[in-house]
Amino acid sequence: RLQEELKTLTVTDETTSLYNRRFFDGHIAQEVLRCQRYRHSCGLIVADVDDFKRFNEKWGDKAGDDVLRHVADVLRAGVRGVDTVARIGDDEFAVILPEAAQGDVIGVAGRLVKAVEESEPEIEGIDNAERVTLSVGVACFPLSASHPDRLVELAYEGVSKAKMAGKNRVGELAEGD
Repeated sequence: RLQEELKTLTVTDETTSLYNRRFFDGHIAQEVLRCQRYRHSCGLIVADVDDFKRFNEKWGDKAGDDVLRHVADVLRAGVRGVDTVARIGDDEFAVILPEAAQGDVIGVAGRLVKAVEESEPEIEGIDNAERVTLSVGVACFPLSASHPDRLVELAYEGVSKAKMAGKNRVGELAEGD
């Protein structure tokens, strides 16, 4: 039991209880290999909390952690049981969508952006009018890229495009899409 607990701790983000970056890196590589072998598709969504630094600076680290937990809950509730949700950076999340076509990935990404925007986080000390939003990028195997690192890179490029276009949106698809 102790060994199982230790294993869980090494792949779980302490703040959100989602998978962590270590788990994500291995899992995206495995998923791409599986998709190559069986000639299936998969999608990747990378999401960044807009203006996250403001939450920490204005209301403190606890409020920032509450925002992260809130986003994690919305993302987890907005995807299928077979999808993998991970926290991959300070305010960055990823969703791996096995067996998902490009149109499905874009649709899920749009729904997640909307779900976070429309949600009302109950975070002590934060004004109820304060909204949490996401900028999101997507990439699809094999259309966007055939290597996991490139897939992640393209999804991050989509996040940058979303931020440059005004935030709270899905960035354009990149390379090959």
